Amino acid sequence: MAEEEAKVSNVCRPGNSGLLLPLTQAEQTWPDVLRAVLYLLAMCYCFLGVSVVADTFVEAIDTITTRRKRVRDKSGQMRTAPVWNEVVSNLSLMALGSSAPEIFLSVIDLFRKEMHAGDLGGATIVGSAAFNLLLIIAVCIGCIPANEVRRIEGMQVYCVTAIFSVFAYVWLVVVLVIISPDVIDIGEALATLLFLPVLIWVSYKADGGMFDRLSERFRKTPKISTISVNGSLLCVPKSVTMIGSRTVALRAHRNDVLKKVTGSKRQLMYANRHSSGSCTSQERSSSSNLDGEDEIDVVKVGLLSAIQPMSAKLASKTMILARSGSVNEGVVVGYSVHIMDEFAAVGSQGSQTFSPCTSETGLSGTPRTPQQMPSAKGYVTLGVGDFETQVIVQSPLTASGLPQDFVFRLNSIRFSASQKDLGLTAGLGPTVEATVHVAANSPGVLAWILPSITVKAPEDCLSKKTCTAMVVRTGGCIGELKCTWRMEALNAVPDFDYVEAQGELRFAEGVTEHMVDFTVCGKRRGRVCDEFLLILEPHDACEVKFDEDGDGGPDSSILAVSIKPTSVGSRVLRSMDAIVNLESVRKGNRDWLDKFPEAVLCNGSWEEQRSASVLDWGLHFFALPWKVLFTFVPPTAYGGGWVCFIACLFFIALVTAIIADLAELFGCVCGIPDFVTAISLVALGTSMPDLFASKAAASGDTTADASIVNVTGSNSVNVFLGLGLPWTMGSIYWAIKGRTPEWERRYTDIAIRYDTNTAVFVLKAGDLSFGVLIFCVICVISLFLLFLRRSHLGAELGGPWLPKVATVTCFVILWMTYIALASWSSIRGTRSGTGETLAVFAPLIALCAAATLCAVATIMCDKGRERSTTSESSAHSGSVNEGEDGARTPPSPRAPPSPIDDPPPVDPAPTDGFDTLALQLGRDIGKPIIAAPMFAPRQLPDDSIKPFVPAVVCGFGVHPLRYGPIRVELGT
Repeated sequence: MAEEEAKVSNVCRPGNSGLLLPLTQAEQTWPDVLRAVLYLLAMCYCFLGVSVVADTFVEAIDTITTRRKRVRDKSGQMRTAPVWNEVVSNLSLMALGSSAPEIFLSVIDLFRKEMHAGDLGGATIVGSAAFNLLLIIAVCIGCIPANEVRRIEGMQVYCVTAIFSVFAYVWLVVVLVIISPDVIDIGEALATLLFLPVLIWVSYKADGGMFDRLSERFRKTPKISTISVNGSLLCVPKSVTMIGSRTVALRAHRNDVLKKVTGSKRQLMYANRHSSGSCTSQERSSSSNLDGEDEIDVVKVGLLSAIQPMSAKLASKTMILARSGSVNEGVVVGYSVHIMDEFAAVGSQGSQTFSPCTSETGLSGTPRTPQQMPSAKGYVTLGVGDFETQVIVQSPLTASGLPQDFVFRLNSIRFSASQKDLGLTAGLGPTVEATVHVAANSPGVLAWILPSITVKAPEDCLSKKTCTAMVVRTGGCIGELKCTWRMEALNAVPDFDYVEAQGELRFAEGVTEHMVDFTVCGKRRGRVCDEFLLILEPHDACEVKFDEDGDGGPDSSILAVSIKPTSVGSRVLRSMDAIVNLESVRKGNRDWLDKFPEAVLCNGSWEEQRSASVLDWGLHFFALPWKVLFTFVPPTAYGGGWVCFIACLFFIALVTAIIADLAELFGCVCGIPDFVTAISLVALGTSMPDLFASKAAASGDTTADASIVNVTGSNSVNVFLGLGLPWTMGSIYWAIKGRTPEWERRYTDIAIRYDTNTAVFVLKAGDLSFGVLIFCVICVISLFLLFLRRSHLGAELGGPWLPKVATVTCFVILWMTYIALASWSSIRGTRSGTGETLAVFAPLIALCAAATLCAVATIMCDKGRERSTTSESSAHSGSVNEGEDGARTPPSPRAPPSPIDDPPPVDPAPTDGFDTLALQLGRDIGKPIIAAPMFAPRQLPDDSIKPFVPAVVCGFGVHPLRYGPIRVELGT
């Protein structure tokens, strides 16, 4: 009886206290009911505080882990590479950010108990793991609409984190019960802590493809991904997924949820602040040129690219001439057009100038008018203030009337008026000749014309200069291309080194060049060269290819822009700027001053406050004390985010210490063991922000990685770091300090197992080991259900209504069973008899078994129903006709489908085209497969398919808009 009563803390009784609470001894004389209500409300309010500061903590981690740098690859070219590997950052700093309250609670609980093991830390970690795995994933499964699914794409990393999440809790049982019962020695503690770098290393290797052979089964199965059509997500084979789809990070969803809960400043989309998609209109500096250098005394005019494509559908090509240097005078440039000599090109690897083209036949075979004759040579004028001009060149034609390649050459340049008094000279360059090739039937690829440029900043820090970068389209110019561009800082600081902007580029058919304007700010004396990136990315409504050999690879194109100061200045200032980045300090000072009005004003600004609703005001006043307190956290601009990171650690530790005292006080006045309070209330409160963030990620992302892989990875990190760190500290402490009278009084049964001078870190296995054992069983069941959903329904999240509801119900029942059994074991434990144990275990285990079997049955039956439907369709489509002479003839072939711009008509047969899809994909992988619609047919507008649905799907006669998600499975 004494052992069971010892599980309930006496911190609420007179003469006792926690680490920070109660504030006064008079508080301990209040009625227990009143104190219980106050402690519960205070604990919930502290959960909100932890969420607010943890969000800033995640923002600091995001700033640290998203940094990029310029490195030189093996070929000697400069490339842009992330400082942190994505998998490493997710399992280290990001996992620390999402699990910081649980980890700090475990460490603080050790100090609260004077280096003795407490019940709050370990129980909170196990309870949080159960909440994450069961309730969070259940909510993510249920929040997906009936016609949508989400599938894990990073399967190898998921498998690694899932295996480690099970192993971590099995390891706890092995350590606490088998190896050294109720004792944690230094070797076991260090092994637990070192499993974290092992997990990170194995996950890193898995992300790099180390386990490709082990995942051969998943690689052979045609992968399913999703595309968005009018707000609905449709599943298509991954090989035809629209290029450029990007997963929304879980931390972004967490930030959005918290902004709504606390009534903080709403984040405006950058497009709203820069609706035009370009920099603020400035007077273009006369000193910016193509290669980034300033030559005021020399005026040069050149072409933008030496090799340019031209559409075969167009009769002319627009050539762009760009000027660098002074623009205060006009220049006249002479040019000529020459036909390519194919025979000379073969022999001499070059081109030869011929007499002007005199073909009289146009593209359609009709004679050209004199105005349409291709120009042999001519002159073009760049007036005062003109940086560029265009020359429209009629393409030379072959004898058959088709356009052919030609050479456009700049021959001469002169000023339109005498400039001798100004000391100016004019010249051509750097590119004076361009070969124009008639493009094949290809849209081409996009890239920046240069991998990097250098621009000089104005010396006056208040002035700005507009510069230009060029995007070229090579390898073809058929059709229209769209892409977006944005800016990203390296060591340059937005608003202080450059004006941040973003925009959209549209390449019409035949257009091969586009200019992007950006603005740099003035630099003070004593500054070093700073860099930022201009990044091209695919447009949502258009499939775009980028130069695979360029910086950014096939998914983007990156241009590095270096901002060079006009004057060198003091060496001391330059050294300080190189170490601390003085502009980032200026930005940090500004952001820190802006945090105070943002915290006080509803929704963060006067404009938003005027339109705030009653709910906004209520949430604002509710969270106001926390927002004001956390304004003392420095902005992420200082030290690349590390200063904010360290400050957040302090505030999280402070609030977590208060939560630990409140949880113990609440359990004391209610007579509840700390273990029960930890696995239920504390675990739920610390994990609630992750619940809303994961739900938002599941609804907004096209994959399930952010919502599921985050759970398995976080559960592993919780054990390895949240328990390994305090265990290591405690075991080393007692190994050095040795045995004390207090230690002998606490652990009489343990003391007799060791020498008289030896002390060890003691952790009673009773409640914790039983809870961990139950969780291991439930964890295996839940992971099995997720695997079953993937193999039968094609995805982990969403799917048909009945299997989805059954899975969600099963997960909720498993979580409630875990809480019930773990709480019963802690409260009753050894005091219960056999009859009571059977009365508790039997119905709960039966309920779990029934829920699991029901979920499995609904998943299996759904697959069997669709398999039967597909078999009947295949049998029908594979039927043969019998002729008059009894000969069996194959059925007439199906008419070919319409092109992508004109989708095939909707006919009554719900599986029309799926047999052809299965046949084609089966040939690709060498195994029979089954392709079937997952849900009932639906009629949607045909024109909405045009910009989204890949041609390969429609080429099989399948109408994704009608059938919804398409499931492709291995057959028997």
